[in-house]
Amino acid sequence: MPIGLIATAIGLAIGVATAVISVPVAVFMAVVSIASYIFAPETPELAASPTYQSDHIKNTISEGYFVSRCYGRCKLGGNKLRFSAADSEDIVGVVGHCLGPVKGAVSYQVNDIDWTDLNCHGPCQKLEYTGTRTQTEFTGWQLSSKASAYRNIAYTIFHLGNRANEHVSYDPNITVVMDGLLCAPLAGGADAFTRNPAVILYDWYLNVEGYSAGDLDLNAFKSLEEFWN
Repeated sequence: MPIGLIATAIGLAIGVATAVISVPVAVFMAVVSIASYIFAPETPELAASPTYQSDHIKNTISEGYFVSRCYGRCKLGGNKLRFSAADSEDIVGVVGHCLGPVKGAVSYQVNDIDWTDLNCHGPCQKLEYTGTRTQTEFTGWQLSSKASAYRNIAYTIFHLGNRANEHVSYDPNITVVMDGLLCAPLAGGADAFTRNPAVILYDWYLNVEGYSAGDLDLNAFKSLEEFWN
């Protein structure tokens, strides 16, 4: 048989074999897809939060909200812990963002306008706290009465120019892009900011799920950490 015909025959045989194999594979994938849809765990009903309460990030001003854990880099809203009255000349407020300690803010937005683009009439100041256990209260900017350190909470104090500002109303919506929680490196050492899923998952198991270090396979987490690096 000529070589061309042999090659053609082999090609046809491979094509038929591939088709025969592909059919059960396709059926299997379809079954898996349907099963995953039917038996997928239900999405829990989450209470409204500053970050996930609507189609965009908002501030809240209410008691009872959970304080979020911010891993990696996230854009967050916040809960207004203290805020000046609507008729105040300047706007002074304290917005709590998430649990600390965090690495810190990358950028701020006021009514979706970047902080650096604000057209302030008068003061345009902010003071960031990263949520350490030793942070102390601030008593300036009309906050001397009942000042609090809000320890272990990452928050920002704002002092904005008068409310006639074209960019700032008496009730501005303040968001922040945050480099989040400091996590313990799997190899040991001081807590540090990370975006590695293995380190974040290890921190979650220890500090949220309540596992002890002895309950977890550290070497498995290290292998996963190396994979993501």
